[in-house]
Formats: sequence, C-alpha cells, structure tokens
Amino acid sequence: MQVIKRNGTFEKFDHNKIQESVHKAAQAIDAVTPTISVNFNKETVSVEEILDKIIETLYKEGFSAVADSFSAHRERRRRERNVVKKLMKSIHDI
Repeated sequence: MQVIKRNGTFEKFDHNKIQESVHKAAQAIDAVTPTISVNFNKETVSVEEILDKIIETLYKEGFSAVADSFSAHRERRRRERNVVKKLMKSIHDI
C-alpha cells in the first residue's frame, strides 16, 4: 500500500510509523502505549486518512486518553504548518 503524503509524494506504508506516533501520544500523558492495528482496503491512502483511522481505532479500543493526546498533537502540528505556510507566502510576496 502507498501513502500519499501532504506534499503529494508517495511513500510505502510503514506500520512502525503508526506505532511510534501512538507511543509518543501515550508518553505525552504518561500512559501505557497501546498496540493497535489499522487496515485499509485500498492501494493508496492519504496521511489524513491514516490519522483519522488511528484516532478512531484508539477510541474504539478504549484508549480515549491516548486518542485525545494524539488528536491534540495533530491539531498543534496543523496550526504550526499553517503558520509556516503563511510566513512563506509573506516572504514570497515581498
């Protein structure tokens, strides 16, 4: 399966990246790291679809605190990307 990254490039799906990100979300709240599995029935999937599925799976499996931590980090990173994007546009417009 291929992952469509935010910049439009493709990368081979790596389940280890999912487990690493879940581990970081659990560490942020001093929780035990759950082991989850996410599956897709298609050949290509976007980063956003993967993140949505991770959060959905964490909630379904009873890890709501880790899901909340994961979601909060995702939102922080979205805001950071937007700030950088606006800054780069401002620089470009000069």
